[in-house]
Amino acid sequence: MNEQGLEFAGEGLREVCEALKPPLVWDFDICTCIVIIVTVAEVLAEKLGVDLP
Repeated sequence: MNEQGLEFAGEGLREVCEALKPPLVWDFDICTCIVIIVTVAEVLAEKLGVDLP
């Protein structure tokens, strides 16, 4: 994500993006399995050292 996009992100998303420097586009499409989304959330949580609810 570039600096221009970060100005539109909320505080929490901005913090994650600044820490992890994700690619410009994350497209999970409508038919993508929820397991992939959960897996990404788990990896991000682990990198940030936080627990998922």
